[in-house]
Amino acid sequence: MQLACEYLQTLWPKSGMEVETEFRIVRYQPLPGGEYSYEFTAKGEGLPESNYFEIVLDGDMVSDAQYGDTFLVRSFQTRVKRTKENVLGYLSSGAVKGVGPAVAKKIVEHFGVEALEILENDPKRLREVSGIGEKVLEAITSSFEENREVNALLLYIGQYYANALNSDPNAKCPVTLNKARKIVAHFGDRALEIIRSDIYHLCEVDGFGFLTVDNMTQRMQKPMNTLPRVKAAALYILKQARQQYGHLYLTPEEFLQELKKNLNHKKATYRFSEQELRPLANEVLCTEQIAYHNKSIYLLKDYQNEKSFADKMAIRLYQDRFNRRIPPASIKNGETLSEEQKQATIMALLHNTCVITGGPGTGKTTTVRTILENLVGKGVRRDAILLCAPTGRAAKRLSEATGYPACTIHRAFGIWEDGSDDTGSVKALDLVIVDEVSMLDMWLGAQLLSRISPETRLILVGDAAQLPSVGPGNVLAEIIRSGVVPVVHLKTVFRQVSGSSIAVNAQLIDSRETELVFDDNFAMIPAKDQQEAMYLLCALYKRAVESAGPENVQILTPVRKEGHQCGVNNLNTSIQSMVQDAPGLGYHHYGRYYCVGDPVIQNKNAGGVYNGEIGVVTEVEPDKIHIRFAGYEKDLVYDDEKIGLLDLAYALTVHKSQGSEYSIVIVPVLKEHTFMLTRNLIYTAITRGKSKVFLVGNRWALERAIKKEDTSKWHTHLALRIQSSYNRLLEAEKNVAA
Repeated sequence: MQLACEYLQTLWPKSGMEVETEFRIVRYQPLPGGEYSYEFTAKGEGLPESNYFEIVLDGDMVSDAQYGDTFLVRSFQTRVKRTKENVLGYLSSGAVKGVGPAVAKKIVEHFGVEALEILENDPKRLREVSGIGEKVLEAITSSFEENREVNALLLYIGQYYANALNSDPNAKCPVTLNKARKIVAHFGDRALEIIRSDIYHLCEVDGFGFLTVDNMTQRMQKPMNTLPRVKAAALYILKQARQQYGHLYLTPEEFLQELKKNLNHKKATYRFSEQELRPLANEVLCTEQIAYHNKSIYLLKDYQNEKSFADKMAIRLYQDRFNRRIPPASIKNGETLSEEQKQATIMALLHNTCVITGGPGTGKTTTVRTILENLVGKGVRRDAILLCAPTGRAAKRLSEATGYPACTIHRAFGIWEDGSDDTGSVKALDLVIVDEVSMLDMWLGAQLLSRISPETRLILVGDAAQLPSVGPGNVLAEIIRSGVVPVVHLKTVFRQVSGSSIAVNAQLIDSRETELVFDDNFAMIPAKDQQEAMYLLCALYKRAVESAGPENVQILTPVRKEGHQCGVNNLNTSIQSMVQDAPGLGYHHYGRYYCVGDPVIQNKNAGGVYNGEIGVVTEVEPDKIHIRFAGYEKDLVYDDEKIGLLDLAYALTVHKSQGSEYSIVIVPVLKEHTFMLTRNLIYTAITRGKSKVFLVGNRWALERAIKKEDTSKWHTHLALRIQSSYNRLLEAEKNVAA
């Protein structure tokens, strides 16, 4: 059944109510001439809520106890009412990219009510309007094409949910209006054609996991024993392995087991036997997005990154054998160095590639400063030195400690996570020092080595006892494990200032010792449960901020999840309510408020801001907020489209804090978190503190965490690849000599 109508009012959600769904309940008035003449209520996804349109709804009329006659909408089409006022209002609304109020007025003044026909059918004529050039015209036409494709996509997929909607008014099509726009943005004007040919292409789009698309396939009654379905499941499990467990590959046994489990999920209408699945799985291994090597199954890009890093590291090590550097007779300003620090300095002076590792207070920074003092002017130009780190905060600390400028690896080399870059060229540098290398994942490591010459000295500095990178791979540990890269471990603790117990306890924890040193700078505050711990965390935070300032205090927690009172989300809300007079007056986005003074963290590389950078809200407007990030010339604006890139940062996960240091760190350590608590997580958390560390919880959970090995082993062959690549170069040299 189809109904032509116009908008009257929105019944749900109520005005001012923020919801995370596009489901709407709307009141409409039928247009004259139809078989239905009374006002009615409609329910559906993304229903039009504007008087600009004539609307044609497709669906079924049912009786509803609350709303009476109710139209369950499968799909809809809209057409702007052809009056001068409506056309101007529609074009001014921002619905068409490239057309704002001023341009809309010019278009309507020139074309009148025919403006939309011109836009749809003969857009080149828009050049008749003053101020519309080629770029604006291109934006306008592509926007119209996108809207056409979006509507076609919604109609195609929506038809398969008609029966479900008839029997279950709450049944929802997984392709909402916003998601349809995402699909079209990803595939362009061939979106519908691509989805028709193989719906599993949807798995390429953010928000469409394998299980969602698989359920759609069943709804459409398409065959379920196909190669495209198996391929989609294979890519899904490899992506899950890298995102959840840090794996670069799966073994064939793991791959087949996970493949069968995901294909034969509870709602699956077709179930594969292992005998039937094996040939399809083997065929999948030959596809262009997967690499099978040495009985290991990778996503192709992960295999390429691991191999590229290993090969480039091997070349660096091989070429280093031919340098003719002589050990220095003495080390400039080396009188106060320990033997370990002297070894590290000499190693860096003699080799093109080396690793310096050690815990807090073991003199890594002093060693780096000494290396710089001994290299500058002796074959290393001051203006050809690059200091960098994976995060902005780590780079800032490196700069402050050495007196040299430092930046993120991404900014230094113009790298973005989508694989794009500013130049991609090799930089002409004499020396590169990378700090906090434990945070380096396989992708970023490969990007780094591909952008520096083998002749450039490379010094990698980090703490191997910390948590590995959030991304897949375990780069620092694998470099050390390879046994062919020069490494010095700094073990002696020198930090004899306020807070020295932090460094002492870090070594004790790393050595699996549970008898820690508790004093004014390292304290354990008992809490019997999560609720008491949350109150204590908030009180400690308030007191610490009063004494040290908000920029010097950080709560770090093992968990993010909802349902944990001491998880990131709940703590951020609780602390914001405590420190802000009226958080409800801040900028509101899906149940979260942003107020002036709130600390925020960027959660993805975008818009010139890198993942993990911390900023502060400086201004709040009705439709946007302004953020000040350290090192940026001006405040950055985040509107409703960009605000999803931010999270509040009163509390952070321990993983997110890597590369940062704070004067005071407050950490919940509770039995409810034991599923996350491990020795290296506790070690990483406490070593973020420079002066004071407060642990809130119970000793049992702390001791259990110290004793608990992180049994999740990252699947990576990086150490073996470095060894193998290096040995091949040595063998080739022998063969040439023979």
